[in-house]
Amino acid sequence: MVQSFRLAKEDWRDRYKTIVRNIGRDLLNKDDITYLADYMIYCLGREMASMAKEFQELWSGEGQPALHEALRQSDTLERMELRFEDALGLLFERMKAIREKRNYAGIIRDIRVYMEQSFANPNLSLDYLSEKFGINGKYLSKLFKEETGEKFVDYLIELRIRHARKLLAESGRSVQEVAEEVGYASAISFSRVFKKVTGVSPGDYREQQAGEAG
Repeated sequence: MVQSFRLAKEDWRDRYKTIVRNIGRDLLNKDDITYLADYMIYCLGREMASMAKEFQELWSGEGQPALHEALRQSDTLERMELRFEDALGLLFERMKAIREKRNYAGIIRDIRVYMEQSFANPNLSLDYLSEKFGINGKYLSKLFKEETGEKFVDYLIELRIRHARKLLAESGRSVQEVAEEVGYASAISFSRVFKKVTGVSPGDYREQQAGEAG
C-alpha cells in the first residue's frame, strides 16, 4: 500500500481497505492494531524521506501529525479505518498537487525559453502558447505568475522593449522597422508601450543614447 501511495497510484485505497479487512478478520486486539498502524506510519515516513524536499516538509508538517492524531482519536477499528483513510486521502491529494506544480514548473521554463526566442512573433499571446503547449490559457496565466512573479504580458513587454532599446541605440533602423522586429505591427502601438516603460519616446531615447555616446 505504501509503495502505491508513494507512486501516486489510486489503488492505494483498495490496498488499504484490504489491510483493514484482514485486521478485522483476524480479530486483532487494540494493541496489535495500534502496532500495525504505527508501522504503517513508519513505512510511509521512510518512503517520504527519500522524496524531494517539498514532500518531506509536507509529511513532517501535515501528514505524520494528522495520522498520529487519527490514531489517537480512534477507540475502535471502524473509527481508525475512516479517520486514517481521510488523513491519507488528504495527504495523497496534497502530494498530487505538488507533483502537478513541479511538472508545470518545467513547462513554464520551456515557455520562457520559447518566448525569449520568439518574442518578435506578433501573434505571441497566452492563447497562442496555450495551444502550442496544451495548457488552458487562464491556468497558464496563473502558473506563469506563480513561477516567475510577473504577469505574462509584462514579461513579454519586457523582452520586447529590452531588445528595442538595443536596436534603437546600436542601429539606424527606423522606429517602424524596430517595432516590427520586436513584434509590433504598428509603430504607434510600439511607441505607446515604449514610452510607458521607459518614460520617453523611441525617438527621444535614440537621441539620448547618441548624446551619451558622443
